Amino acid sequence: HYRGFGRPDDDDRAPGMRLKFHNFFRSFASTRLRAALNIKGLDYDYIAYGLRDGETRTPAYLAKNPQGVVPTLAFADAAPPRQPDAA
Repeated sequence: HYRGFGRPDDDDRAPGMRLKFHNFFRSFASTRLRAALNIKGLDYDYIAYGLRDGETRTPAYLAKNPQGVVPTLAFADAAPPRQPDAA
């Protein structure tokens, strides 16, 4: 769990509204999303994956993101949105 900068305690939020941030620390997209979450002061659960170990290709991760890419950001109790295909 990570609490963004200066965010008041908001554990009384509705259930399922907690963010889950699935990422790889050296991914540029993950770094940008992590910075945006921190700038906005949003708290989230930080879940790290090893790309070299194939952790984003496991059935459990593919259920979260069928494309097997990072980052994936979702509410705790909801399926993550699908990343748009490149045109």
